[in-house]
Amino acid sequence: MISELLCTLVAAVSYASGLPGTSETKESHAASALADSSVNEHSNVDDLQLSSGESSLALQSEGATSAYDYGVTVDEYDCEGVLFTINVSMTYLGHTFDLEGISVQVTLYSTMFADSGEVPLERFSGYTGTYGNYAYESDFDYGLLNWTIFAKFTILAAGRTFEVSPVSGGSNILIGDPYARYYLYWDFPGPGHRVSFYLNVNVDYGNPDRFTKSLLACHWLRLAEKVALEEFSMPDTGVDGKPISFWYVADIDWFDITSFSHYWFGGIFDEGWKKPGTMFHEYGHFVQHVMGVYPMNIDELFAEGPPSHKTTDDHFEKRSKPLALKFAWSEGWAEAFSMIVVDQCNDHLSHFSWGNNINPLQEFNDYSAFSFDVHSCEAQEKAIVAFLLDLYLGGDFGLELGLDGFWNATVLSGVMSFPQFATYMYAAQESWRSRLGECLAYHHIAPEIIVASRNSQDTMTVTFKMNGSEVLPPDLFDVAFLDSTGYELFRLTGIGGARLTPNALHSDEHDLVLTEEEMSLVRTSCQPFEACYVSVVGYQSGDPLSGPYWSAFKLVSLYQGTRRLGASNFALPESYCAEEEVTTKSLPDDVLTIRRLRCGKIQDDWINRSPRREGHGESYFEVSFQEKTYDHLEISLSLWSEREYLNPSESVAVIELSTERNPDEDDWELAYDLLAGEGMGMDRYAPKTYVIEETYRSFRVRVESRPFGTDNKGRVSISNVVIS
Repeated sequence: MISELLCTLVAAVSYASGLPGTSETKESHAASALADSSVNEHSNVDDLQLSSGESSLALQSEGATSAYDYGVTVDEYDCEGVLFTINVSMTYLGHTFDLEGISVQVTLYSTMFADSGEVPLERFSGYTGTYGNYAYESDFDYGLLNWTIFAKFTILAAGRTFEVSPVSGGSNILIGDPYARYYLYWDFPGPGHRVSFYLNVNVDYGNPDRFTKSLLACHWLRLAEKVALEEFSMPDTGVDGKPISFWYVADIDWFDITSFSHYWFGGIFDEGWKKPGTMFHEYGHFVQHVMGVYPMNIDELFAEGPPSHKTTDDHFEKRSKPLALKFAWSEGWAEAFSMIVVDQCNDHLSHFSWGNNINPLQEFNDYSAFSFDVHSCEAQEKAIVAFLLDLYLGGDFGLELGLDGFWNATVLSGVMSFPQFATYMYAAQESWRSRLGECLAYHHIAPEIIVASRNSQDTMTVTFKMNGSEVLPPDLFDVAFLDSTGYELFRLTGIGGARLTPNALHSDEHDLVLTEEEMSLVRTSCQPFEACYVSVVGYQSGDPLSGPYWSAFKLVSLYQGTRRLGASNFALPESYCAEEEVTTKSLPDDVLTIRRLRCGKIQDDWINRSPRREGHGESYFEVSFQEKTYDHLEISLSLWSEREYLNPSESVAVIELSTERNPDEDDWELAYDLLAGEGMGMDRYAPKTYVIEETYRSFRVRVESRPFGTDNKGRVSISNVVIS
């Protein structure tokens, strides 16, 4: 069955590649049939010569952003020949839109000799511009010859990198099946005259003809082409110099798939001509081929059975590991590409009254449908799509590549599987590493670290969820120890499942207890730090080895008496107080007195100070310990954003210590001038950590600046405090 299908595909492609269009007879027949059905055409011969004051709105494409401007741009003051202009639009589901970037052919004929038939005198072809316009100027002086002239306009369902054709009964491919229209001129207009032509195609949603199906499919593919060529700068030469020939099938059920696109031919099954999401996805595969990052050839694609699939499948279940990794990545990328096309071409899609089964906007606007399920892993398309969209949009994890960043990371990087992509992102985005791990864990691809803490044996226990595939689960782990910048200090490698024990409270979590020897190596490697960050790195050891997938980073104390306090530990309200407020917080072995001004907890993860607001100018966060004296302090902080307007000429930002805190005396000593040198970082997700080795009973972060405006600015954010 598969061999028969392949033969049919190859035969279809071979036939299609040799036909630039149907015969003249078929074009004329198509024009005649369409004139009686769903195509409304209007024409006029403007016999008035263009004057210098006449509007040339139909001639110019000034201000157009499309790569498909007129094949001929004609200045209204310099129209020496006969100017032919055409505007093409389509009406579908009650919405009319210009058909930009589609193929137009203009042919002028003479019938000077009645027995000779149609003799082409001039041919010209190009693509409609941004507003569906196309202009062609003929310099031939027909009027001197006094011939009868036919002007024929042919609209093809094709763009620069694709052409669309219907398949009738699964056997006959008619590339383009163009719309053609003849115009007869007994007295042909002379130089300086204009012939204008307007074509609107009304698509009968219930029972459209083959041409309108082709043209609507062409419109969807054109939007995908627009993003690929204009936003992503993809070459428009096609693969091996050939465009892709999309052919759609509405009545054939060769096997249980809805669409197929590979190399320079493709099929769209199940009425895909009216499903933009399907068309965008299939064009995405063509983009992969053009850019040289499609990971399989056609033999490999069919080697393990029909390439039917669902986005929710764990491809490890039905495919070998090498093919599953390639297949999941290529399909996941094509789907993410289709969603990005939806986002970029929103204005082309938002006016339609879609049926629920073909509305791509709804799916994009709520892509939470791609959240993890039991199959989420490196071999599931849905999990990969969700991760890629988080990178494109930013989402809840503070990751935002945007359009260019997405293209550079997923295509220009040359990656061809998800493990390659994860490794690339970890190397290329150093400041994002912990957030990347958090996002990958959320989609059940990377391990999720729950907690890393000291245990009663004075070693360390790391508790984490393994995540990953249930068919080929991760079975090899590393534990990496890092400083506050993400620099790796030490790593325990090759930890197998035998070292892990089920967590007593949560069945989906596992505990790793370090030995005394391992703990000693960690402490030695992490000197002089009292605490460090921990990440669990997961692999799947089957051939080929896949991973590494890093978890988020967790701060852990390395010695007894060390305590990490996050923003939520200080129990502050989520507001900036206008007057000083004093609260207390109990620890197991101490009591904290907290004084604050223009300071509050933000989003559970940060403590912010904000002095730059009218009526203020000062803010501080001060902590005093009632029971103990400490000699080690780590404060991780940054500016809240790039626009906080703290500069040394009019601002102060410092960390200060006091050994015997007396609220009535100014006994603070400077520990760090935060604005000196390079100043503070501006990525609150990757803060700088300031380590202080001095005796203290109190510390504070104080910020002063010129008050200005009504916004909360000058914000300095604390994420973690380590005391010992």
